[in-house]
Amino acid sequence: MDRIAGILLLLLVVIFNVLSVSGVIRLHVVANSDSVQDQMIKELVRDRLVETLSPALNNLDQPAAEALLVQNKEQIEAMAQQVLQDQGLEQPVAVRYSVQNYPPRLYGSTLVPSGRYRSLQVVLGEGGGQNWWCLLFPSLCLVTEATEDEVDAGGVGHTVSHQDVQVRFWLWEQIQKLFAKLGGNCNEQNIDC
Repeated sequence: MDRIAGILLLLLVVIFNVLSVSGVIRLHVVANSDSVQDQMIKELVRDRLVETLSPALNNLDQPAAEALLVQNKEQIEAMAQQVLQDQGLEQPVAVRYSVQNYPPRLYGSTLVPSGRYRSLQVVLGEGGGQNWWCLLFPSLCLVTEATEDEVDAGGVGHTVSHQDVQVRFWLWEQIQKLFAKLGGNCNEQNIDC
């Protein structure tokens, strides 16, 4: 029985990891450099893209969201370029939609596992500066989060209150219920069996 439960749990973990990565599209904005000005420009581009793209993707499924992003890469590039021009800068902007490997990241209170993700990458200028990312689809773009480099360096980003946000995974809850039923300790774990 323990062996079967172990195999079942391993299978469910693998399925969970595949499902959690397969339907996600990341937005990745890379600054020209680490200068204060280039970091500010990156944040302005980020704000403009999130403000425009998040509502457009809000009611779409993943294939439709992907199609919208791919079909509008030139418009996305033009939006980023306009932000640069508004700031008096003439730098190239490169927009790519591809599948890229990402390490695990803590995003607010949500752990985003490592894996191959569909990614809309916006590279400003030389692309040699700190980057910023979010989950564009399903929408989880918190524009006050720390950059990946700040997290890697142990730095502190802006504080985001998650009091009203509760991240739950239906599959994980079902696994907990199953094991609680098998163990007969539903009430001890506050699980509604």
